[in-house]
Order: sequence, then structure tokens, then C-alpha cells
Amino acid sequence: QDAAKRATKAAGLPEGFDAEYRDANGHGPQEPGFVPPCYTASYVDVAGRGPGDTGFLPPCAGGRAQPLRHGEYDSAYRDANGRKPGETGFIPPLEAANGRTAQ
Repeated sequence: QDAAKRATKAAGLPEGFDAEYRDANGHGPQEPGFVPPCYTASYVDVAGRGPGDTGFLPPCAGGRAQPLRHGEYDSAYRDANGRKPGETGFIPPLEAANGRTAQ
């Protein structure tokens, strides 16, 4: 990779990964079975459920994902601003769905 590309990645990516990322099984973002390192409100599981939905299965790099209850998300969730749970200004998925945005 060239220095400019490395610098861009070091500054952070909106989705937390790019087309060159490979998961623990060597799959890239466009390949079946790819497990992303993080997910946003647009991610849906195999049953079509998204973050905050009852029974949502978050992507899981190791072991088995556990279904989440209504409104729940895990540490791999990123809001529309790329913030992680616990960071200042983080917006949970249900609040985002109800129209809350960064002030």
C-alpha cells in the first residue's frame, strides 16, 4: 500500500473497514460468510432484523452470536457518526430510528 492510503486508513474509516479488509476466515466484504468487525444501523442479520430489533443477531467474529433483546446492541455497533457505545455523543439505534441526531 502507498503512504497516502495507509494514512487515510489510520485516520479512521466510516464503516470501520474497507474493501481490502479480511475477516478471521479470510473473507472480504463482498464474499459470502463475511463477518464485519463492526456494524451500523444499516446492517441486517440473516433473518432481516437490524440493530435494536428483538432477536437481532450481531455479526460475531468468534463463537456464536447471541440474539439481542429489543433495543440492545453490542460493543461492535457504530452510530451514524462512527461513535462506539460509551463515547461522548453516541446515539443508540432506537434513538436514531426515532430521529435523534448529533447536536
